[in-house]
Amino acid sequence: MEQRFLKKYDFILIPLIAIILGLLLGAVMMLIGGYDPLLAYGSLIKKIVGTSYDLGEAFRTVVPLVMSGLAVAVASHAGLFNIGVDGQIIMGSLGALIVGTQVQLPPFLHGLLAMVVGGLFGALWGGLVGYLKAKEASMK
Repeated sequence: MEQRFLKKYDFILIPLIAIILGLLLGAVMMLIGGYDPLLAYGSLIKKIVGTSYDLGEAFRTVVPLVMSGLAVAVASHAGLFNIGVDGQIIMGSLGALIVGTQVQLPPFLHGLLAMVVGGLFGALWGGLVGYLKAKEASMK
């Protein structure tokens, strides 16, 4: 019975245990270094959710990392090895930057267009490599 429970909830238990062990190991290292882990972790949480600005900055920082992780996961699930995610992020950022600095629109449309163009730039960059890979495979 216990074995079945563990297998059923592995997808939650394994990351949760990894997070807890990481926090504990970090606390031990801070204690060894002479720092207060409760103060450090408290400050970390306060900086992330302290104000709406801090929360927005946390999302601004984390979203590209999460999206790139999803991109690698989708490619991996399809049986492909994708090492070009960093280039796609850079190209997507370039596309969003071009729209952000060169186009004058109302704020909502401006942000939406920047996201769409950024996604298209990143997709085109990845699509170029995909096309070349497919072309190479068809030549064999």
